[in-house]
Amino acid sequence: MWRCHVGRDEPNEWTERAWAFLRPYLQDADAYVISRPTFAPPWADTGRIHVIPPSIDPFSAKNEPISHRNVRLALSYVGLLDD
Repeated sequence: MWRCHVGRDEPNEWTERAWAFLRPYLQDADAYVISRPTFAPPWADTGRIHVIPPSIDPFSAKNEPISHRNVRLALSYVGLLDD
């Protein structure tokens, strides 16, 4: 299995050259795990491509800023603050 987090939405000379270099090492992989469909190698068997977004999503609710009040409440709730 090969996992790649990087790619380009629109191929160019450099992505073509990169895939040409990597292909001998990757073409026999059982699966390709990529972050976006456009990041897949153009020669890869689509049946072996799996799209899994990165685990860290800066736009998810858990990564949004929270108020100082809510920080204090959360830390108090788990026992890290006395007050």
